[in-house]
Amino acid sequence: MPRSDRGAYHSHTAPSHGGVLHSQGAQIGAQWNQKSGDTLADEMVHGGDKWYSASGRVLAKAPTADWDSTILACQRIINFDVVLCQGPHHSDMLPSDGNVGLCQKSNSHKPPRVATYSIRGCHSCGRAPEGISRFGSSSLDRFPLLAPPPLHSSTTKAAKTPFVVSGSRLLLRCVDCLSNRFCESCQKWWCEDCYEVPENDHGAPHQWDTAGTTLGGLEKNVKVHMGLCVEDCLVAEMMSGAGSNGMWG
Repeated sequence: MPRSDRGAYHSHTAPSHGGVLHSQGAQIGAQWNQKSGDTLADEMVHGGDKWYSASGRVLAKAPTADWDSTILACQRIINFDVVLCQGPHHSDMLPSDGNVGLCQKSNSHKPPRVATYSIRGCHSCGRAPEGISRFGSSSLDRFPLLAPPPLHSSTTKAAKTPFVVSGSRLLLRCVDCLSNRFCESCQKWWCEDCYEVPENDHGAPHQWDTAGTTLGGLEKNVKVHMGLCVEDCLVAEMMSGAGSNGMWG
């Protein structure tokens, strides 16, 4: 539903019946007020709903671990303008059929972390193991409070309702759950069901081989290396830097 109670501030031009309000100076001032109102409205939409942008990192710096634990303890009691990552690494509940996946093994379990990235569905399957939240059908716990706060309502739902232009789909993750599976350049990522990150993908940067068509020593099944997707962005970065004092020059 649209958040009309958070709507933009628009000035109203004066009636054209003469007088000081009809002067050229007053009209110019009214036009500037209108532009300021439009700019404010645009910032409110794009700033308040930045979580729905699916454009990668939203928070430049993650909150401290104390905040992670506090938000977990306050779930369903206090709402925040951030939410915890719902990735499968943060769930210690095993499937009822006893088929334990890699990310659900005890050595892969991660403590609660605040989500700092807004992403689209997996590049391979278009989904996510935890599901993509949809406002209006998913639990409100999976949605952050948005700025500015509503003016004419005090309900949690109103304070979390996205603007119409933002859509209703939301997929948020922490940096730990995107490590070695998210491209910082084009924002593609691969979920735990589609891609198992190789354990040996933490060595020194790999170089081009003499043919210049493959990554020497880098396993063919590696999808993300040094924060870039191998199939597109890493290759382009290496090519642009070769021989020009760039990444590989």
